[in-house]
Amino acid sequence: MFGTWLYATSPGRPFSLVGCIRDLGSSGDTGCVVTRFVQQQEFDCHGRVRSMKTYMLPLDKEGFKASAEPPDSPFALFNKHMTGQRDYETLMNDFESDMFAGETILGMQKSKQGMERLEALGRDLERMYHPFVEHAERILQE
Repeated sequence: MFGTWLYATSPGRPFSLVGCIRDLGSSGDTGCVVTRFVQQQEFDCHGRVRSMKTYMLPLDKEGFKASAEPPDSPFALFNKHMTGQRDYETLMNDFESDMFAGETILGMQKSKQGMERLEALGRDLERMYHPFVEHAERILQE
């Protein structure tokens, strides 16, 4: 949902999110790595999307801090929802509970804090997509 919005409003700009993923190389099942997920569109000579390149780049604590986007950037909004505004250590420590309960929509609906995050996400998505909905309604009325 964020990717389609960004590609429609900023064609050619890479889509980038930060999150935790399972570290399959770690001992046991509890390891994770904070990762920057990047999708980059590639275009042909006519400006049509030819392919999408996807990268996952591991981030250490310094890389996580350095990857922060300016507050008015769409990426800052995306990452706010993806990370719940948590810092590096908190993301690492919360990984297991996020994976197995808290960070699913069903799990988030079970707590007041989770519901507040879902409602904030809904408000932001409605605001972001409102111009597209208005444009589609104008097309339908013609």
